[in-house]
Amino acid sequence: MKKIICTIVLCLILNMPAFAKFSEDVYDRYANNDDYNGAINYCLSEIDNYNRQIPSNPNNDVLYYERGLAQKHLKFAVSAAQAYDYFNENAILDNAFADFTTAINLKPKALYYADRAEFFELRPFYEVLADYDKAIELAPNESNYYYLRASHRMLKSIGTADPGYVQMKKALEDLNKAISIAPEEDELYYLQRARVKHVLGYNPENIRQDIKKAKDILIKQNELTIEEINALFREFDTW
Repeated sequence: MKKIICTIVLCLILNMPAFAKFSEDVYDRYANNDDYNGAINYCLSEIDNYNRQIPSNPNNDVLYYERGLAQKHLKFAVSAAQAYDYFNENAILDNAFADFTTAINLKPKALYYADRAEFFELRPFYEVLADYDKAIELAPNESNYYYLRASHRMLKSIGTADPGYVQMKKALEDLNKAISIAPEEDELYYLQRARVKHVLGYNPENIRQDIKKAKDILIKQNELTIEEINALFREFDTW
């Protein structure tokens, strides 16, 4: 309560309006309970809220970003609920992309570029890569951006011709960087690096070290049982 009051007071002092942010925690509570109709309604409510605020604050980058975030999650919820009779997924994606672009034009931020880059299905490979490049330029110590760029490179390498595995090798560089910045951050960094090394023909023992590290991180988090962890790693059993 004190934090809310302080935020409002600060906004009044600075003559700035206080804006409610889209809550991914609220969305996740619906999604984790498979209540995608609830998730859809939450997203629509937030989008309507931003629609009412933007006309009187047309130069506020945060409002466009938050509406884009709500649109992005609406797309996820519509897909999960298979509510295609009521929503046009492509239109939702276009709206979210437009909002992220407007936010970037108003105030370029690493987060905005990284979120826009997630719309890779709408754009050529190198345009998406440019967004990740810009996000990393603006926030060079954010490990997750290197991981996301690596994952995008992997899609390019697997989905189309990649002579000499150029993109796969660059993906490995990105994953090495992510791990060097935050070695205990996420088991996915190590699992993704294991996949890349497997494709590039690395020594199996080297690959297994990454798999073991990923498993160790999950065990330390103490959120899954050993049986559940082992089930997640089955794809690596023969590596």
